[in-house]
This record gives sequence, structure tokens and C-alpha cells, in this order.
Amino acid sequence: MYLQLNPIILRLTTSACFDNLSVESSKDGKTTILAVHDNRKIAVISTDNELNVVESSMIDFSNNVKSNPLQMIRVLRLQDKIYLIILSSKTLKIYSTDSGCNVLFEHNFDVDKKDFITITSIEKINKDVFGFATQNRLQLYAITNNGFVEKEFHQDLKSSTTSQINKFISIGQSQFALFENLTKITIWKLNEKNFSFTRITAFDIHSNTKLTCVQVYKNLLLIGTVSGQIQVVNIKDGQLLGEIQAHIKCVTSMDIAANTGYVQKIVMLVYFDWNKSMKMNLGLNFFNNLSLQTK
Repeated sequence: MYLQLNPIILRLTTSACFDNLSVESSKDGKTTILAVHDNRKIAVISTDNELNVVESSMIDFSNNVKSNPLQMIRVLRLQDKIYLIILSSKTLKIYSTDSGCNVLFEHNFDVDKKDFITITSIEKINKDVFGFATQNRLQLYAITNNGFVEKEFHQDLKSSTTSQINKFISIGQSQFALFENLTKITIWKLNEKNFSFTRITAFDIHSNTKLTCVQVYKNLLLIGTVSGQIQVVNIKDGQLLGEIQAHIKCVTSMDIAANTGYVQKIVMLVYFDWNKSMKMNLGLNFFNNLSLQTK
């Protein structure tokens, strides 16, 4: 796949910021959409299940990158269709990915620069709803019969001056977690019928924890820390089930295999060299697999 897509991907990846790639597959697995950006241009590539390129498009933001810099992209499947979500400092845009990239929705918002840089992810909550969080506001959007619309998160957190959101993640089954003030985790559930929110639980993070990354596996919350540990927390009650000592300085990212529970810990991405080897050489300073045992 990487060899076939080599020209576009490598040209963008070599000058791009981190986390510039997003991939999503259709429900039947016959189509995969890949998007990659370099802060100025976005390549959108469609492949079939044999990894043949079916279609490719380029979205150019070069003319407005200074006034409205590109922040983040995400390819999401909503209501069995795949969309490209583009977030810049002043605008949210949603593009179609079938038969070219056409703008379906555009929303301008005024977010303070200091607040905006705290946005760490675009998350899908259920088949209709996605969103992102700034320091004190949760921005939600839903697809309806009339297209995309903005939705309100009616809780006090929206206008709070004392509670700041440090991280926002989806945990499945229309639930999501908000990490507040680096000390507290609140689990919310979206009630789809009336678009209301129920607080499922809230608990304090372990007192010595300084989180760097978070992943979800079944009913477990895995928290990577600056001290090189992975804390395993029960989502339902916040109980700390255990700590995995990685014997490294800092856990910067984790990937979890959903079927097996294997955890991949990555400390540092040093280089990305395609010229010297046909294999994808990530130049990892540290690599290890751990297996999670759950009942």
C-alpha cells in the first residue's frame, strides 16, 4: 500500500507535523479512505480492498494558511458514509470523500489562540455525532436528514472558569470521557433520542499521575504517564487496577490491538526513512508489547 501511494504520501509526510495521517474504511471493508496533510495541502486517497488506488484528490490551503492555519484532520465514518473533517484555527469544514472532495458543511467560530492549541483530537461519539474540546467548551456536531448541524453540550462545564478540559476521548457506546484540570475524569453518556447527557461517573486521577496519553480497551482506561508508567483504571468506578512499569522515561503514545489486548508503547519517533529500506523504518527508541488480561 505504501509503495503504491508513495509519491503523494511521502511528499506530504516529510514536511508535515505529527499526527497528520487519518484512515477509515467503509462498513463492508471494500473501500479505504486515507488523508494526509502538511499544514498547507491535504491529499485524500481512496483504495479498494486490494489496495489499488481508485481515486485521489488534493485540497490546497496554501492561500490562507497564515490567517487560518490548518490544525487537525480526521476521516470518520458517520451513518455508513466516510467524511473528511478539517479543523483550522477559525473554521471547521466537512468534506465528502466520494466522487471528489466537496464541502458539505462549514462553521466559523471564534476561539482564543491559547484555548485553541489545547485541542488534541476529533472524536466520534456515535454513528451520528462527533466533536472536539477546547479548555472549557465541548464542540459537538451531528449529521441529520438536513445535513450537519451544531449541537449543544448543556452542562455547566461549557461556561466554567474553574474547570478546564485537558483531554477528550470517546470510549464507545455513546460514551466519552473528559479529563479536567489534570486531576479528574468524568464519564458522560449521550442519550440519542433527545440529545441529552447523563453523567455516568466521575473519579479523581491517581495523585502522582501526570498523563501524556490515553487509550481505551474494553472496560479499561490506560493512562500513559511522564514517569514511564501505564496505569490501568476501571472505567465504571475509577478503581486503579494496577500499574505497568515500562522502565522508560516517558510514555508518549500507545496503540492497542482490540482483539488481543496487546499494547505497543512508543517513546520517540526518530526518523522515517523510505529510501534506504523498503520496509517502514520508524526508528523507535523503545518498543515493547504487553498483553492485558481482562475478565
